[in-house]
Amino acid sequence: MTIQDTWCCPSCLAINPDAAYCSTCGERRLTANDSTLKGLLHRWFETLLDVDGRVFRSCRELLTRPGELTRAHNEGRRRPYIGPFQLFLVMNLVFYITQGLTGLSILSIPLALHIEEWYAPIAGALLRVKLSISGITVADYAPQFDHKVGMIAKSLVIIMVPMLALCLAALLHRLRCSVPTHVVFATHFYGFMLLFLTLLFPASALILRLVGAFGIELQWSAVDGFISLIEVTAVAWYFAIALPRVYGLQGWRNALASALLVAVVIVLLRVYRLVQFGATLVVT
Repeated sequence: MTIQDTWCCPSCLAINPDAAYCSTCGERRLTANDSTLKGLLHRWFETLLDVDGRVFRSCRELLTRPGELTRAHNEGRRRPYIGPFQLFLVMNLVFYITQGLTGLSILSIPLALHIEEWYAPIAGALLRVKLSISGITVADYAPQFDHKVGMIAKSLVIIMVPMLALCLAALLHRLRCSVPTHVVFATHFYGFMLLFLTLLFPASALILRLVGAFGIELQWSAVDGFISLIEVTAVAWYFAIALPRVYGLQGWRNALASALLVAVVIVLLRVYRLVQFGATLVVT
């Protein structure tokens, strides 16, 4: 090997043989093509395809092989997919865009529905204090609340991840799994839920419009109940398949843990709504 065959990495200053990447830090070796516009566009296009490919593969695994992303992450097979937190952020963004386009809402609910939730006595008391301090009526305040609650809901949805991770650690403590495993599993689960709802919302909106076109009026309570049943079924399906892959649970233990986690997710959603109400009340 001659001197001309080697190159010095500009990032870590390591001397490397004639290879495309630094063996020490992974920095890519510059070529003559890097100084051209064609080369720049090629790298941008290559990066875009790589990111999109990993996003697509990650979404496909979430929908078709629950728990596989978590298992791959734990085993160190991470390059084919985007990271758990990155995936969650992407799904969160797409979910809220879809929610706005369809007009359907699950995580961000208006003031009128907040004061009918299980925490109605608390919500009513806090709302009265808020109105007495600001000196406005409910009719004047509701539009302010409803305008802000969507952004608050988008920001706070991440809090359900550590809450579910804590519940997993308590429920599966005998398995002695690491805390990061629970956190990654919870992150992937909520990524799945956001992706599933992103697909469910347009389908539901389309069906409702088709039904309305035929002059059929549906009670919103019935529609909400049916959509909720679909969501619960999806949650149960995810846990039933993911728990054996990640935690090795089988048989009745898997069925019991899946059922308990479905109940946990429902409870966490209700707690999340209370936190969302309080946070929105503070910032409006």
